[in-house]
Amino acid sequence: MGRRDKLALHAQSVTLLPALALDRIRKDPPSLGLTSGLSHALFSCMPVENLFRVAWVGRIGICVILLFVVLGLLSTEQAGREGRVGAFKHYRLTSLEQRDGLPPSTPGVAKFGLLRYGEGDTANTGVQQGGLKPCKAGDAEGGTWEVHGAAMTLTLRERPAGDFAMWFIETLGGEGTEGGDSVRFKLEGADDPEGAWSVVGSSASVQYYVKTVHTHGVAPTPLERGAVLRIDATKGFAQMYYHVQALLIYLCWLFVVGAAMFGKALVARRGLFTTFKLQFMTRAIGGILFLQSGVEEDRQIHALRAFSTSALSLVSFVLIQWREELLEVVFFWIGVCVTCIQAWTHWRLFGEPLSFRKGLGSLSYSVFFFFISLTMMLARVFVLRKVIKNTRKSKRQFDAAWEGVVARERNEVCRVARLVGRIKESTAGKKALQLNRSAKEQGPGVGIRRRLRSLRRVSTATDTLQSGSLRLEMPPWGVAGEDAVKGEAREGGVGCASDGGGAGGGEAEPGSCRAGTGGGPPDGSMIGVTDSSTSLRTAMSSLLPNPWRSSNPFLTSGRRVLPVAGAGIESWEGYLAQNLLQRLGLIETLRSRSQPEFSLGQPVETLDQLYSQAFLVQDDFFEVVASLARLFGGKFRLRPTEGARRVEFGEWEEGESGKFLLGGVKRVKSSITKLDRAYNRDVSRLLDVCRETIYFDTVDQLRRCLAAISENPRLEIVRLKSTMEAEQDTREGGYDGGWLLASGMRFVGVYVRLRGVEGAKRLCVDSHVCELLLVLTDVGRIAHAPHTREAYCDWRMCKRVIAFLLPFYRSARQLFCNQGVGRRTDGAAGPAERERGGNGEALAGEKGGNCEASGGIDESGRSTASNVSPLNSSHSECQPEGGAAAAEDGPRGVESVFEAGSSVRPTLQIVSVGNENSAHPSPANLNSSGQRAGAGLPGARGGGSVGSYVSGEMETLLEGISCMSALGLCDFLDHRWEEVQRGHDQRSSTSSSFSGIFFSTQRPMTSALQKWPMRVILIGIGVFYLLRGVSNTLQYASLSDGEVFPPYRHYRLQTVLTRDRSEGNGITSPGISVFGVLDDSRCTPEASLMGAAGGAGNRSAELLVPSFSGPAGSSFLATYPYPRPMTGWYLRTGSQQGSEGQDPAYFTVWASNDDFEIGDGSCAAAAGEQDRWLDVADEESWCGADWKRVGAPAWSFATGIRLEANADSWWRFLRYPVELTSERAALVKFVLQPVGGTYFTRNIFCAFLISSGPITGVFVSWLSTFRGVRTLPTAVLLVRASLFAAAICYFSAACLSHLEGDPMTPVHVCKSILILILALATDSRWLMIWLCVAFALDMVSVCSMNWVLNRTIFSPYVPVAGYFCAGIVAIICVMRAKALLETMKLLKQDQSQYDRLWKTLCSNEDNVAGIEHLGKVVRMIGLDEIDYCRQHNRMLASKLTPPLRAKFLSQMTPDQAKQL
Repeated sequence: MGRRDKLALHAQSVTLLPALALDRIRKDPPSLGLTSGLSHALFSCMPVENLFRVAWVGRIGICVILLFVVLGLLSTEQAGREGRVGAFKHYRLTSLEQRDGLPPSTPGVAKFGLLRYGEGDTANTGVQQGGLKPCKAGDAEGGTWEVHGAAMTLTLRERPAGDFAMWFIETLGGEGTEGGDSVRFKLEGADDPEGAWSVVGSSASVQYYVKTVHTHGVAPTPLERGAVLRIDATKGFAQMYYHVQALLIYLCWLFVVGAAMFGKALVARRGLFTTFKLQFMTRAIGGILFLQSGVEEDRQIHALRAFSTSALSLVSFVLIQWREELLEVVFFWIGVCVTCIQAWTHWRLFGEPLSFRKGLGSLSYSVFFFFISLTMMLARVFVLRKVIKNTRKSKRQFDAAWEGVVARERNEVCRVARLVGRIKESTAGKKALQLNRSAKEQGPGVGIRRRLRSLRRVSTATDTLQSGSLRLEMPPWGVAGEDAVKGEAREGGVGCASDGGGAGGGEAEPGSCRAGTGGGPPDGSMIGVTDSSTSLRTAMSSLLPNPWRSSNPFLTSGRRVLPVAGAGIESWEGYLAQNLLQRLGLIETLRSRSQPEFSLGQPVETLDQLYSQAFLVQDDFFEVVASLARLFGGKFRLRPTEGARRVEFGEWEEGESGKFLLGGVKRVKSSITKLDRAYNRDVSRLLDVCRETIYFDTVDQLRRCLAAISENPRLEIVRLKSTMEAEQDTREGGYDGGWLLASGMRFVGVYVRLRGVEGAKRLCVDSHVCELLLVLTDVGRIAHAPHTREAYCDWRMCKRVIAFLLPFYRSARQLFCNQGVGRRTDGAAGPAERERGGNGEALAGEKGGNCEASGGIDESGRSTASNVSPLNSSHSECQPEGGAAAAEDGPRGVESVFEAGSSVRPTLQIVSVGNENSAHPSPANLNSSGQRAGAGLPGARGGGSVGSYVSGEMETLLEGISCMSALGLCDFLDHRWEEVQRGHDQRSSTSSSFSGIFFSTQRPMTSALQKWPMRVILIGIGVFYLLRGVSNTLQYASLSDGEVFPPYRHYRLQTVLTRDRSEGNGITSPGISVFGVLDDSRCTPEASLMGAAGGAGNRSAELLVPSFSGPAGSSFLATYPYPRPMTGWYLRTGSQQGSEGQDPAYFTVWASNDDFEIGDGSCAAAAGEQDRWLDVADEESWCGADWKRVGAPAWSFATGIRLEANADSWWRFLRYPVELTSERAALVKFVLQPVGGTYFTRNIFCAFLISSGPITGVFVSWLSTFRGVRTLPTAVLLVRASLFAAAICYFSAACLSHLEGDPMTPVHVCKSILILILALATDSRWLMIWLCVAFALDMVSVCSMNWVLNRTIFSPYVPVAGYFCAGIVAIICVMRAKALLETMKLLKQDQSQYDRLWKTLCSNEDNVAGIEHLGKVVRMIGLDEIDYCRQHNRMLASKLTPPLRAKFLSQMTPDQAKQL
């Protein structure tokens, strides 16, 4: 392969392969067909991801996690039932301790009772109740009491249907009975008093994970006589939250293993890390909730437990993120810490060591992590034992061969060790990494951007100079000759332009004018083509400093010219800068990196760039290797012949390159495997992509070759590894286990950069590190034996873990066996003191090696491929320096080894790859017959191996593209497009109008966020919903507890519509038997806890029971002795059988403090108008008194923005009929205050979530305008995430509302669907259509529900979201129409000119005939039928589908089809 062939082949790979193709494989190895087994996963750098790639791991994991999810559901359900009082017919309270300390002889209480939320009536399904509080259970009243000593027994009339929420005791009455109060007691239940009793309550209880444990501790019995103490052993909000968040974590684990089972290992890995972070946050929130709890044990014990487990999750995440190999250690650590936390919690709660009598706690969680960690550890141990056993045979063979070498050439081995030591001293401090070229110092192009800004301020040119980009045109190749540019010569001569680029251009730069003619000469040079952007080119030329501009023919010319062969590196620099890069930043980067003098910068990040460098530097590197082998008797491995029993080596023969097995460029599969096992996918640490091995018969030859390398000024050694030592320290049974890190193979590995090689400099690959292994033939024969390679592959896989565990083994041995690991007594340095050298690269360095694995751990903690140190230079058995041996031992460089005039010396003047004058071409330049590729073929001057003509200009461009690829700049467009797709790069949208973005881009919202109108709109929406959330929070805090309306004496329930649809004068009675209002306890007078903490306080019974209650016409009155507030009302349905039709379907509750007079009852009779129930006002006069409406069967809550809490405006009473239970005398309660969870979820959380997206999105979009800000999520992602969260939150609230019987559930469901549509269409190209759909959906759903609920389309709900959507669409459409009108005005003149030209053209019959003929040609070749609006990749005809293949062949001639 010649030089031009190599450049062309590289250009083909860059053109045909997508950008970062190899890097995508590196990030996802299975895409290359690499499968992951358990052994590979356990010993790789990324065990988490690779374990998820093992198929059976996902299947087993899904089963285990499903079991945990089921257990989590059951435990959450059990936690909700724990602490309740079980349903029994008999209950017994037994006093265990009195306040005065005497043995209890009486129960110590006046009585006890059972409580339920809402008094336990479940017949009011479908009626809005609001938030309930505990009241006396109706089915627990009316029982019989018995007292036997210290026990009091309650026998109910019948066994209750369900459990009770809690219970209460009432203290003794009478003065002086405080000492007899019971302070420690227990409550038991049984269905048979003669049978066993079960403990269902206690004076004190603690929460222990899922269980509620009754400890019978001291209760806070009040000293007040006749007071009520409510005893609640159920789990509070913080406890239930902690159990629910555990279930959420189990679901996250289920998602992780589910993704792994479906082959999404990368998603599973990210999900695992996200689960740990989510666990940290949710448990920290749980700790905060425990601190806010009113229970002392929650604040002192459970809060600390929650924060400890939260910190455990954070530490575990950090450890796994830092070093994934610690996965099983982290899992074991989690199991230990969880067990310790449970033991501490058990000791603090019960004062005794951990036991499982009171519950398992987190035992299943701990066992799960213990099982996983121990399983992984045992698997590692099993594999390690197998590997160590398999490597013993090859290790013995290596040791035996090395013993023979040492016996023959001990002195030479010592000289090699001394030489290695000196070379290592000279390479100390160098980075053994693949590094990018960087500017050595600030060059002439540093101030380009500053000069550009200065030029913008003073320039009056009419040409457009865009921010950071140059819009320059490039003529197609081959068009710039003859006809294309004929007659385009300007004043300075044909193809000559001054620096000014036209009129007034000034004096021309030296050498900037090239002579030329109208035609294209055969040598490939092209004459200039006039560029329309003359002033832009002038500006560009003035920006570049004079030293660079003077040597660049493309920036000193006012014409667009094609590169001329032989113009040098500046030619392709300038051409690519103007015609391809088109950005000043990239131009400056290209200029700085491509300078001959450079420094090393950032590490190489992509595998594509690394392989481009290796491919381009391979020939230069082999030139060096072949020269060294020829000079020092080196050999190369021969291809095995049929019947050969052992590996053979031979000297390099130029005409017989096909018989050698050379290293070449490392296979992609091997590189990816090595990155996965050894280097944590860090490309810069892969130093053997371009590699070669030289085999020597004697140590002396190897030493002299190494000395020549070290003295060659054109080679820079960045790293040296040697395992050649005289001592057998790596034999099995070593004193500190160091023998485990050695495979036994002895070699010297040299890692060099071709810093002085001209060919590497031209291609900008002189910074690439190549690997050269120097191996003895005796060692090489053993290394390439089949059993050795198999054992070696297994050993390399495990070596990294062995190196990591070995220090712990040594420390343990020193601790328990009292045996040091310091310097040995025989004078030799122990393995712990030596640098770990690498012998693993030797086998992998040969062509065809497909087993790559990890290295050891160096002193800095990084993984290396090293394992055995070189010989100590002061070894006692080595001959001292001096004499003849010492004279030969000194490092001799290339200049000292080869005499002047030597026939082989020209080979050391390392020439560029593919140079036709090269005396010793590399094997890549030879064909199968040993002849130079392309020799004797046509186009010898500029031809390739197949005889194709490659002009000098094209060769220069190919060289430039290769340099760009080697410098990592070849995929800059793909990088930018990726940034555009992610929303990080919005420069392309700055030139578009705000309205046009929504009609012309694929991501309208991403682009629109860079415009101030959209930012203003989103800020307005965000502020609106933020104020709405704050207002709803204030309203809830002020009105959700305590009184709702001011105190009133008289309350009246008026029935205006009955179940049988009677209304007006058809209603003769209210249809109910009891009516009254609820106090702060939200209980009826019979079920209210008088004197209970948190109940009605000390309010007297007279305030709770109406002084008058009874029907009056269609109304039912309740009059109280004094004005009293209300939180709701209660009623009982009619008591007579058959009165179901008279039950109220719609009613109004009125309140008044005025005295009224019923008289003969005529004022209380129902009116005769039809549909009166639809026309209820907020105030009315009834029987001489003014009444205010305070209730209705259904209501909603105002969610607008209000500055102060107002009960009259917060409740919106609806005209929506309800259906009461058909049971007679059934209790139905209506509580006005909302249920906290539902209200918060729907009206507060959703408002804050919706507001957070636009506000943070605008802030992030503003931050993204600053250079270098790329770590933040995109603005659209934040907006979309907030909308998704709000949709989920709103739908959850809708489900809760449905369970509570809320009639407005359909509205909430439609709202959640609307928010979901907006979230999905946030950045869709059809955003405008989706906004219209959202507007229509919101308007139709809200108006329809308003009509159903309130018989009007305007209230109680307002389609705010729909109005916002309609407003955005209207603004955009108006702005778009304005922009289109302005555009049409500009196009009218051009259109009229085009019409005149077309009319003139069509006036000639010949022109018309030509146009018609052109149309026929288009139809004939099918251009009007085939879609040619896409760019397509090349594809082999054999790979096409049958229909496409048949169509393809039909368009070819028979000869072409036959040839194909």
